[in-house]
Amino acid sequence: LGSVHIPHSPPKTYLDGSPVAGVYPSGQMDLLLEMDKVVGSLIQQLDDRNLLNDTIVIFTSDNGGLGPSFSASYGHNSHGPLRGVKGSIYEGGHRIPLIMRWDNGPVPKNVTRSRLIGLNDLFATLCQFAKVEVPKGQAIDSIGFADYIQNEEAAEGYRKYIGVWRVKNGSLIGESIRKDNLKLIKNYGNSQMNLYDLDTDISETMDLINDNSYAQDVNEMLVALAKIGPCYDNEGIFYVTDDNGLLTEKTCEWFRTSSKARCSSYPEGYIECR
Repeated sequence: LGSVHIPHSPPKTYLDGSPVAGVYPSGQMDLLLEMDKVVGSLIQQLDDRNLLNDTIVIFTSDNGGLGPSFSASYGHNSHGPLRGVKGSIYEGGHRIPLIMRWDNGPVPKNVTRSRLIGLNDLFATLCQFAKVEVPKGQAIDSIGFADYIQNEEAAEGYRKYIGVWRVKNGSLIGESIRKDNLKLIKNYGNSQMNLYDLDTDISETMDLINDNSYAQDVNEMLVALAKIGPCYDNEGIFYVTDDNGLLTEKTCEWFRTSSKARCSSYPEGYIECR
């Protein structure tokens, strides 16, 4: 559903003939109305076919919302109190809703979870629900959170840290890492770091980086960010897709002992090796 994307061109009517364009004062808001109708129709069709009990329904987004220039003057702000917009390093750029429903499955109703997960974790989670192994070499950065869905007190199934990277014109211009309620940001444009407590400052307005009481947390988060970031030097074996589309085992040494052309041909070299 492309309701966040421009140009906003809502249809005159929905499939059932009900109006869409012009119902609200902006095209973006009309498209959000259409999205609501589409989701409702999908659920209704599953229910009519007696498939809803055995279907996992996931509603989410791949990034934050548009800026306030589109609909804020009419009372709609896509990211609410969050700072930043789609693509930014701040919470408004990447914190998203995730709603999951499985009427006949182990997904509890009317509960929420608050620990850290990423969209890439859905792959391993759905494999857990389906009781199948994650295929070899696939979803290597996916952590299944099925246990955490079923039990808030589960010891595993969520991330201790989660990172975000801001890339522009092929260059890393900023990165951040979450640890519980704390969020550390590194801005490469001005060589500054910022620290925010999201429990008390969800809008990221009060910088705590100069508060020495957080020094240990900052050091821990910097080490973790270096480990999970794109400049991670993998000392083990990982998988590279060859010219025939097959997965083959390689190491960073394989890249180091070859020409730079090999790195440009295999993105795994940039991801796994400095």
